[in-house]
Amino acid sequence: MSLPFSSVAADVPIGYGLLWESRYVSEGRDNLDQGGLLAGEIDMGWENLVFGAWFAVGDSVAYEELNLYLEYGFELGPLEAHAGYTRLEFTADNESDNEVHFGIAYGDLPHLVIGATYTYSTGANGGFLELFASTDFSLLEGRLVVEPYVLQAIDFGYASAEHDGLNNFQAGLAIHYPIADKSALFCSINHSWAQKDVRNDGLGDVAWIGLGCSGQF
Repeated sequence: MSLPFSSVAADVPIGYGLLWESRYVSEGRDNLDQGGLLAGEIDMGWENLVFGAWFAVGDSVAYEELNLYLEYGFELGPLEAHAGYTRLEFTADNESDNEVHFGIAYGDLPHLVIGATYTYSTGANGGFLELFASTDFSLLEGRLVVEPYVLQAIDFGYASAEHDGLNNFQAGLAIHYPIADKSALFCSINHSWAQKDVRNDGLGDVAWIGLGCSGQF
């Protein structure tokens, strides 16, 4: 990580996550020929900054990916915003990419959060916009948190160099169950409906599930 642990206060939060997904889906596309993905993540927060690393391997095919990222969170009036940089290393293919992203979210609506995230890739020389809405509610006296979401994605040369426009519409449901003071198990079910940009690449709808845990030290 960019900032050594020894240079910050002892109460700096350090988070972790472990995840298995039945398919590795991004930008409405299944990225692997078969099988899913195993991933682990660790991050450290310091004031408004977050430093993190995410590493993943295919569970059925030879695939490795490492993401190193830095993100800064701030407020824009009633909006929560963040800006960040990610270095992507595809170790099995000896390839790399650099991405910058910016996101905003508005959470003052009753039981609803809406927002947008834009990512630009130097490798693809293009951008990708995601518009989302989510909510959450509790069950079992607050022990179970359910978070449904919807997402509309628009491609600007990021996922496909040949095509731009509506990419995919996605919806899903995540469930979190605390197992300790700062840890939780989670699962998700997701479905992506292909739109023009995905269909122009000869691809279609895709559905997948995810299982994992997350927490803080």
